[in-house]
Amino acid sequence: YPGEWAGVVSVAQRMSGVNPGLKLVLDLVKKQTSWKDIPKDVKKRYHAQLGTQEKWERLRIPWALQLHIPHHRTMALSESRFYNRALEAFRVKLMPYPYHYQRQIINLLGITCVKYYWDLIADALMSEKSFDEVPSFTARDVVRLLKIDRNTYIQIANSCKQDPNWAKGSSSKRAQAIRKNMPPPGAPAAPAEGCFPWWTVIPIHDVKSRRAKGLSREDIECLQKINTDAKQQRKHGRGTLAGEINKAVILRLHGKGLIGFDVYLSGEDRITIPPLEGFVMNRLNRDQFERLMYDIFVTADEGFNLNELASVLGADLHLVQHAASLYCRLGFALRVDGKGGTSSLGTPPIDSSWVSPSSRAGGSYHESG
Repeated sequence: YPGEWAGVVSVAQRMSGVNPGLKLVLDLVKKQTSWKDIPKDVKKRYHAQLGTQEKWERLRIPWALQLHIPHHRTMALSESRFYNRALEAFRVKLMPYPYHYQRQIINLLGITCVKYYWDLIADALMSEKSFDEVPSFTARDVVRLLKIDRNTYIQIANSCKQDPNWAKGSSSKRAQAIRKNMPPPGAPAAPAEGCFPWWTVIPIHDVKSRRAKGLSREDIECLQKINTDAKQQRKHGRGTLAGEINKAVILRLHGKGLIGFDVYLSGEDRITIPPLEGFVMNRLNRDQFERLMYDIFVTADEGFNLNELASVLGADLHLVQHAASLYCRLGFALRVDGKGGTSSLGTPPIDSSWVSPSSRAGGSYHESG
């Protein structure tokens, strides 16, 4: 499967502007078109690109994954198998956690970004890869969430190789050595101070989880609200914003691994990219989405909203939104508010714990953490 994906879309996207057949295929994928809904004359005219129903269903999945298209009921794979394959494909290519699928992945598979990166680093150790082989944006998220940087990775790798189990050579024995020497994939290691009030809170566990043991009454009530709002969001399209809840509660719930965050940006939002801090300069993955990330880095300007930025780059708006969202999550970009400030607090009411003393005195808001 990974080999099947490796370039099928990058080639198609490069040629779609001049090849009407490939452009048609991409349009069909984006529109979630099933085989039976493709007109017969189109199937006949573009048989070389579409092939048979079996070929279409086989190629539709990797195209959808690379274009960040969600599962659709007309796909040959079930929803859980689709998102499991997404995780497998992204991990094999050492790509960042697919945050654009995270709600479905957490609900269906229970795999958080922390668990994903733990498995990714374990795979890299098993294959005796160097940390430099982990692409830059993935490496940044690993450092952010697992606190494993290049030096820590080298220390873990050396400890694994000195472990008696490693010398035995079998995969199972090496896996034992890795589990022994890597920090356990428990609650997120990243402090939630890096989040912003406009981020949407998503539940990972409810109050019945063993992780919720020891919570205060306030924490439990807030967690119940988050879970209730998440269920309502499926109907009304809005969940709980982090800024609606006391910041200390958000920190505690996140620290226990009970909640995560969705970083949503609309087409009208603008971002600015300050001088980079914490960027990990590793190898390029040469993936289409990674290329878009770098294009945004050199093109983004707070004078453009994301609709305009997508137009300038000739890219799909939803992909630009996902890339900008990841930049904000990694701490490389800031959302610009309507007044030109870089710390929009989101939709009121905002809990006072998120507001700095200077802003209470009439100054501008600034980022938490």
